[in-house]
Amino acid sequence: MSFGKIISRGVAAFMVAGALWLLLFGTKPGTYAYRDGTLVPGDFTVVTYWEKWTKEEAEAMQAVCDRFNETVGRDKKIFVHFVSVSQVDQKTLIATAGGNPPDIAGIWGAQMGTFSAYNALTPLHELAADGTITRETYKPFIYELCAPGGVPYAASSTPAAVALYWNKELFREVGLDPEKPPQSIDELDAMADKLIIQKPDGTIVRAGFLPNFPGWWDYYWGNFFGNRLWISETDDYRIDTPEQVRAYTWYQKYAIKYGPGNVVSFGSGFGQFASPQNPFMSGEVAMCLQGPWFVNYVQNYTPQFAGLNFTEVMRLRSLGKISEAEAETRLMKARDLFRHLYGASVPPNAVGKPSDVLIGDLDVWAIPRGARNVKEAMEVIRFFSRQDNMEMLCRSHSKPSPLMKVSDEFIAKHPNPFIDVFETMMRSDKMVAMPVSANWAKVQAEITNANNAMWRTPDKYPVGPTLKETQIAADRHLAEYREITAIRKAAKSGGGAK
Repeated sequence: MSFGKIISRGVAAFMVAGALWLLLFGTKPGTYAYRDGTLVPGDFTVVTYWEKWTKEEAEAMQAVCDRFNETVGRDKKIFVHFVSVSQVDQKTLIATAGGNPPDIAGIWGAQMGTFSAYNALTPLHELAADGTITRETYKPFIYELCAPGGVPYAASSTPAAVALYWNKELFREVGLDPEKPPQSIDELDAMADKLIIQKPDGTIVRAGFLPNFPGWWDYYWGNFFGNRLWISETDDYRIDTPEQVRAYTWYQKYAIKYGPGNVVSFGSGFGQFASPQNPFMSGEVAMCLQGPWFVNYVQNYTPQFAGLNFTEVMRLRSLGKISEAEAETRLMKARDLFRHLYGASVPPNAVGKPSDVLIGDLDVWAIPRGARNVKEAMEVIRFFSRQDNMEMLCRSHSKPSPLMKVSDEFIAKHPNPFIDVFETMMRSDKMVAMPVSANWAKVQAEITNANNAMWRTPDKYPVGPTLKETQIAADRHLAEYREITAIRKAAKSGGGAK
């Protein structure tokens, strides 16, 4: 099966539209400009870089691109054209199949299995040889995501670890120690029950904790109960194990004890993630799982941080409206205020110490197969991966660095008051990331659908049978993929149908 055949006919219209967009607005010598308005010389190579980030995160990446363009780029006649693209994974696959991909794509680490399985990426052996992409360069779990099967297909951009955030003011309100987060699942449950406010009719006014909020890592609750969801050695999934049943019995218990209709109704009223109506920011949920980036979002959308949040402070500094000393003073005030209002720590689990189960995540830079400017794109990624530039980007995103080596200044001046928590988690060999599997997207969808069913209608979807059906569905996806893979290999070697 050719790579192009995996793209459904339903995206044909998008490909046509994309081709038209490139025809009208694509690379044209002399049409790009530096920040000061100076046009890029016509003999420069323009490296097109698609990235999923928007707003403040996109601005931070643009700043790194500007640094490249003004330094190494001028010397080597390369200009990076940064484009914030929605659904960048799908559009990159489509563009690759159509033969006109970007030179660099910023995708999620969890998609590395799919991209590499369908030969959609360019191996980055040159960056591995010069030390940019190695086990020694990166923190423990990162290399495995960047180099599935041992082939360096991507370089790490910003990484993350999942932490438990809690609202200290709400802890104080109900008599809990604001400096002591739960150390076990039992403690988490007890604190959640103490924090919840529920009317006599069952209506939830405030939740202490809900395991399906925000819902971004629901597929990994089993790991917190001792399961190993993905077996990398065989590319198999363990969905209906005793540990999984125990985990999702606990998960479903929240819906049952508070009332399925009540939790569903409560959740339907949540505001958007990036807004003051985010239920954690508004005080509707007292504890939740989130990544390091959450500090930036809380500061950007919570009134208490007006004039102190990282994005605003850096903007004022760049405009010359405040001094560097004033900027650092404001950032330190924001750190202290955040630490007073909120806490972040390693999430508890049901198998031991919190540090025994850690969940990681990762964004990566990759060069799609068929990119026109591979040599120049590698030069750009090499620059992005340099320690000073990586720390600049990760600091702006409120994230830890993917690199084993970090500067003292990175930690001391980091806007995230819990950067030490995230850096410690990132360095642990207990960290587990999302499966690097070609089938992960389909399996994840099956697990998500099962979780939603068990949460919304527990009477119709008991845990054991539901997980068994989900396991069957996952095994079916794996069998189909293996059959297709066998046919492709046979065709390639001349031993089967063409």
